[in-house]
Amino acid sequence: MASSSTSSRCLTASVTGTHNLEVTSYSLLEGMGVGKFVSSTTFSIAGYDWNLRFYPDGITDNDRKEGYVSASLIARFVKKSDLQEHAIRRIRFTGNDSFKIECSLTVISESRAEDVSTIPVPPSNLHQHLAGMLHGVEIADVEFSVGGEPFRAHACVLAARSPVFRAELLGPAAARSIKIDDDDDMEPATFMALLHFIYTDHLPNDSGFGKDAAMQRHLLVAADRYGVDRLRAMCEAKLYESVSVGTVVDSLEFAEKHHCAQLKDACLGFMASPNVLGVVRKTDGFKRLVEGCPWVLKEILDKVPRF
Repeated sequence: MASSSTSSRCLTASVTGTHNLEVTSYSLLEGMGVGKFVSSTTFSIAGYDWNLRFYPDGITDNDRKEGYVSASLIARFVKKSDLQEHAIRRIRFTGNDSFKIECSLTVISESRAEDVSTIPVPPSNLHQHLAGMLHGVEIADVEFSVGGEPFRAHACVLAARSPVFRAELLGPAAARSIKIDDDDDMEPATFMALLHFIYTDHLPNDSGFGKDAAMQRHLLVAADRYGVDRLRAMCEAKLYESVSVGTVVDSLEFAEKHHCAQLKDACLGFMASPNVLGVVRKTDGFKRLVEGCPWVLKEILDKVPRF
């Protein structure tokens, strides 16, 4: 169903002016009487005439009893309702027996609305076009073989996103046909997910990345191999989210092997948590961990809180 959107803007104009009233020998004015005032000259702001009045003994008896002086701003030939609606007043007192009253006045004119509807601009779909280019392969100029499965891609895209691909595809020994051996620990599904991320900065919805820890580990290794740092960090974050009593040993071993400092630190902290270490130590995985990486035990114990 088609939709439309319009916009408008409310504009409010204003004019600001300042008038200073200097009062000298203030002590001589005290006692002149409640409601009595001295006045500034008439000044004009925004087309209106104004007077600033100073009441040494206050405007009301209560002002006098409380020891207050008063000042007021008077607009000449302006309705009281208009003054209340349009005037914003700020009066500041400074000095001692001789001082100045500074009146800063902003007169606000009527607000008006204007149409600011714009031509709608669709959201970016660059990633969709690049994904289409990856799967279309009409202008692909490089081919990979992973586990016997062919993958065609574009050297310029891969080189722009990966320093390793740049060296392989644009360097002195540039190749256009690359076979990734089985012993490189790269599965076709992992390589496809890696390519999709390189082209779109997203992982395909059907990759199983969100829930499959094995897929996350395979992708992290692939991202590390080809220098795709953002994907590597995403995999490390996902593995951290899935850390539990049942997975922490495997995650720690993986982090140690592949130099995932943040994941390792998170696993060590988790294992050192109250009521966790005792359970984990009883598992076969923990025994394997200590035998393969004996220094890790000390790192775990360093994390254990001491009371």
